[in-house]
Amino acid sequence: RNSATHVHQWEPRRRGLLIHALFEYLPQLARTDWQAAGLAYLERMASDMPVEAQDALLFEVTQLLDHPDYASLFSSDSAAEVSVVGAVTIYGQERPVSGQIDRLLIEDKRITLIDYKTNRHVPTDAADIPVAYQLQMALYGHLLAPLYPGKEITCKLLWTAAPKIMEISAQQRRSALREIGIDIPIAS
Repeated sequence: RNSATHVHQWEPRRRGLLIHALFEYLPQLARTDWQAAGLAYLERMASDMPVEAQDALLFEVTQLLDHPDYASLFSSDSAAEVSVVGAVTIYGQERPVSGQIDRLLIEDKRITLIDYKTNRHVPTDAADIPVAYQLQMALYGHLLAPLYPGKEITCKLLWTAAPKIMEISAQQRRSALREIGIDIPIAS
């Protein structure tokens, strides 16, 4: 098995689901068990995936899990796959919102929402983050803010292909919400 081989075109949607599952489960195991557990999972859940693609996918995940800058995201202070449900008022009408936060990190003064993006195209700058992603994270942050009064809400995208993390600024989130008719304050 050659973990340096990069096969990225294998069913992008399914590939993303596998990456999400590995990010959810591997951090619960001892570091020494990641490789064997990851390979066993991929062999079971993606037996039709080329071995080179399995290796590349697992390498991508473990590279991020091992990255010192991202360690807190996968610590015991964080939670994986957190459901969020609520309502927002858009142009005077209440609308339901629901979603799944890939990773939620709860710290003393800050709440960090992380969404994994498995796209092959990674923006070079946070200003180039697609508006749909900005809106997604703005809505999640808006729904969580009342649950954590006095805590700063930060929203970040973790691009697995780079690996790279980008924060969606308060200004970007405000702008995205205004685009759909929600005008609320978001602390900078």
